[in-house]
Amino acid sequence: MLDAFEEIVLCDFEFYGADGDRPNVVCLCARELRSGREFRLWRDQLGNEPPYRIDDKTLFVAYYASAELCCHLALKWKLPRNILDLFAEFRCLTNTSNEHQIDAGLLDAMVYFGLDCIDVRSKEHWRDVVLRGPPWAAAEVQGILDYCSSDIDCLEKLLKVFTLPPLPFALQRGGSYMRADAWMRHRGIPIDVALFNDLSNLWQEVRAEIIADLNTKYPLFEGTNFRKRLLEKWVYEHGIADWPRTPTGQLSTDEETLSLIALHHPAAAEFCSTKVTLDRLKTFDLSVGADGRNRCMLSAFRSKTSRNQPSNSSFAFGINAAFRSLIKPEPGNALVYLDFSGQEFALAAYLSGDRNMIAAYESGDPYLAWAKAAGAAPADATKKSHRDVRSMYKLASLGVLYGMRFRTMAAYVGVSEIRARELLRSHRNMFPQFWRWSAAVEDKAITQRKLYTVFGWRMIVLRNARSGTLANFPMQANGAEMLRLACCYAVDRGVEILAPVHDAILIQAPAAGIAGATETMKQCMVDASRKVLGGPAVTVDASEPLVFPDRYVDGRNVELWGLTLRLLEKIKARGAAA
Repeated sequence: MLDAFEEIVLCDFEFYGADGDRPNVVCLCARELRSGREFRLWRDQLGNEPPYRIDDKTLFVAYYASAELCCHLALKWKLPRNILDLFAEFRCLTNTSNEHQIDAGLLDAMVYFGLDCIDVRSKEHWRDVVLRGPPWAAAEVQGILDYCSSDIDCLEKLLKVFTLPPLPFALQRGGSYMRADAWMRHRGIPIDVALFNDLSNLWQEVRAEIIADLNTKYPLFEGTNFRKRLLEKWVYEHGIADWPRTPTGQLSTDEETLSLIALHHPAAAEFCSTKVTLDRLKTFDLSVGADGRNRCMLSAFRSKTSRNQPSNSSFAFGINAAFRSLIKPEPGNALVYLDFSGQEFALAAYLSGDRNMIAAYESGDPYLAWAKAAGAAPADATKKSHRDVRSMYKLASLGVLYGMRFRTMAAYVGVSEIRARELLRSHRNMFPQFWRWSAAVEDKAITQRKLYTVFGWRMIVLRNARSGTLANFPMQANGAEMLRLACCYAVDRGVEILAPVHDAILIQAPAAGIAGATETMKQCMVDASRKVLGGPAVTVDASEPLVFPDRYVDGRNVELWGLTLRLLEKIKARGAAA
């Protein structure tokens, strides 16, 4: 594949900066492989454009390329067209069915292939010197440049041993999407800075007040400390017999369990959702730059299905839904949130070729379509008139796609095991081709020990792989491909994308042009879905434009947001009076 390019440029930047800020570029080292030309440029030697070619006949090679591309953008340089990201390819090469993947840093890749490289201690030393920021002594300048050049040596060695995938797949992963990743990190998500600063500075007091308020309704805390023995008593008194327990017999209080309890037991909902927030936000560490934008590493390709995995505490869409109301457009700009409607159901339907499933999806509400066909809702039922029935069938449908059996399904949907068996039987009867296809996917995974997406993302199937992991891979991993491709199209068509959110994308535009940007983004997402599915399209929903001074509202946990603001004002007033 490398023969297609006149020049091959290996590139690495060093940079520093506070969390949330754009990178402050320290130096650049690069090597053009065909000619052997070397580039070692200190920060005051960087001009208005790259010293190497970035045209269609040049391949730009990096490791986690969006970091280098963010440096391009910080320097106001154009981005390369053809990008090979050896990080993305190493993740694809080593990706397995395990929940936790092997480390995939540059040195990890070198060790994996048995290649010589800088030792970890030296790398950590020079990284710390860079991150310390200026001024640097003359010897440190030379050491930093040598350290940066050592990464170029690593790239050259890796390039010689990598068995690269087909060119279009590699360039789409490392090139087009990492370009989109860089643009999203460069722009960032606009945050209400004044409010964020208040919450960040006073969070421990606010958190204690939230706990005190919660304790008036749920007496489960002693001071700010949660006590499981008090929860045992409360659960017994309220007759919640299906609260899951740990192997040691204690009540489970992990995030997944609390989310399910909140869904199925309204009496416990406020406690569960608030405790999830309190557990996540022990400190208020959202990464916000000096310009008021939330930026963090989006951690592309980190999950086994290749989805992004940004830090929940650093990413505006990772924190509790209530606190996403910190997102606020700047004056003159508008935000729109677009999502693939029923993406996983659509992928299951079209990939399996199940006609009933396709018809259900194309009805506009696949969950109600199933409920109606099963006789659980009348023909004229709507999302509003039969909300609970629709919710049950939606959860059951997702549970099937996750590969759940009846016991797990019962807990997930919040029904008896008998009812869960009935739902599974109904789904099999309604969508028989999907079940045959799903079984074939699992059989193929077990016999060939690999699964692939339509664009070549690979998962190695280990012998301890869970059935649900195999069953759900085609939907999750191809859904990730769909979202990435939509982001790639958006960059090429000039849409200002700000963040990827599982199966959704946040965009911004000047308020006067937001309608046009929204339509363009919709088309990008439709085109991406057609490319992944080979013709059919996934429906795309778009929020109403969010214009300054309004703020983002998720719709969940709005009571917690209101309580937080009231407590914050109370604490500020108390401080002012002191």
